[in-house]
This record gives sequence, C-alpha cells and structure tokens, in this order.
Amino acid sequence: MSYDVIEKSSYEAQPVELYVFIRGTEIFRYTTAQDDQLITGQIYEDYNIKRAKIEQNQDIGKNPVQFDSEISLPFVQQYIGTPPTDVIDINILRYHETDDIKETIIFWIGRVINVKFTGDNVEIQCEPIFTSLKRPTLRRLYQVACPHLLYGPLCTVDETSFKVTANLSSVNGTTIKSATFATQPNNYFTGGYVTWEINNVKNKRFILTHTGDTLVLNLPFPGITALNNIDVYPGCDHSLTTCASKFSNNINYGGFPSLPEKNPFSGSPVF
Repeated sequence: MSYDVIEKSSYEAQPVELYVFIRGTEIFRYTTAQDDQLITGQIYEDYNIKRAKIEQNQDIGKNPVQFDSEISLPFVQQYIGTPPTDVIDINILRYHETDDIKETIIFWIGRVINVKFTGDNVEIQCEPIFTSLKRPTLRRLYQVACPHLLYGPLCTVDETSFKVTANLSSVNGTTIKSATFATQPNNYFTGGYVTWEINNVKNKRFILTHTGDTLVLNLPFPGITALNNIDVYPGCDHSLTTCASKFSNNINYGGFPSLPEKNPFSGSPVF
C-alpha cells in the first residue's frame, strides 16, 4: 500500500520519522525506529531523539520545532562550546513500519537556529523554512558610511585578491597568533574574517581586533591548533578613505561622504 493509504487507515498506520541534518557536505541521518534503518541506500542511526509537536497557525514565525536528545548525539558534538554560525538544514521524513517498501514523504523542512546544552541533554532549536519569507528586505539609507557588505556583490572587491594564508603559532580560545599577521599594520585585519576548513566544511569567524601578530575572534574554532593553516581576509571600516587607499574601490563606494552634518528638517534654523 502507498503511504497515503496507510496514513488514512484505521489500524495500519505506524509512523516512523527520519531526521536529516545537512551542514555543507556533512550529512547526519537519524531515526526514531528501534534499530538502525536502511532507507533508499542510506543508513539512519537509532538515537534517542524526541521531537516537540509541530503546530500550524497563521503566524509561521511562531512555529519553531525543538528536538531533545543526549549529548552523545554525533551531530551536536561540533557545537559544544560554540553555537552554530552557518546554515544547517534539517528535513523530517516519514514512513510507516507496516509498509514493506518503506515509501517516505517529506514531512517538514527547516533550519537549525541554535543548539543548547543542559547537563547531559541537548536541545536543538529549529525554525520552519517559511520564516525566511517574513524577513524584511534590505533598505538603502542616506548615510556617510558605506552600507555595502565587504566583498559582496555591490562592493565588488575580489576577496581572493586580498586573501592571506597564515600558519598559526599559538591558539588560546578566541586569540590566535601568527607571524603573518604582523606583516600588516595594526587593525589591518580588524572587521575582516578568517576561515578554516575541517571535514570539507568551511568555518568562518569574525575578527574583532588585530594587534601585531595577534587576532581576537568573536568565537573560537573547535579543534583548531597551532601549526594549522587558516585564510585571513582584511576588514574595512566603511569609510571613503579606507575604501580608496586600502582597496582602490572608491568608485563603488556606497556612502554619501558629502552629506551635510546639519539636518535642515530638525526644526532649528539653518542660517
């Protein structure tokens, strides 16, 4: 019988759920069945995962889904001490135990927004993919500073032209050191970012400060050690001076440096 027929039957329905977490090229597959399951050539591991009820109402922004599991779940190991910083998709699939061919359907699609550890347990907080439809679009404002995203499509600066590969000499939490950093003046990398690839997934961290051979990041890199190589990209303070002198990109500057400081509509006389 097909999934739809079993789903609507009075006694045959025995739903089993499959959870697929996708992070770059890493894919974690789990099932609520009593044993590991082989479905369409893929192994879904049996872990103790509980899912909260999925509610449907008119406000899609209030329909998050939470998964509860043990801290031993392989998917969450990478987030011990460091919350997710990249997009992680999650798909919920379902089939019925009474179905010999195990026909699966996509039951829910979303993304992971946070991983929270409480003792020996972990909470995986997710939101439905439809919430992206409610996010406000970008608005262009009149301002002195450039609003463009550095290395973005409006900025047009080629990040590969400014990439610097550095060999780390020291790692201590969010502080990393390399002699390569000292080849540039202080604050050259401030506001930029560093990337480090592990398990075919590129991890990115924002650079808070740059002084000499030292960078301070917003979050640590789990698993990174001294002697690892990372790619470093300089930052920008979004001023016209930096845009011209550092990146030679003033023709694409998005701010309005000649904007008058005095607002003629503030109520005070201009003259």
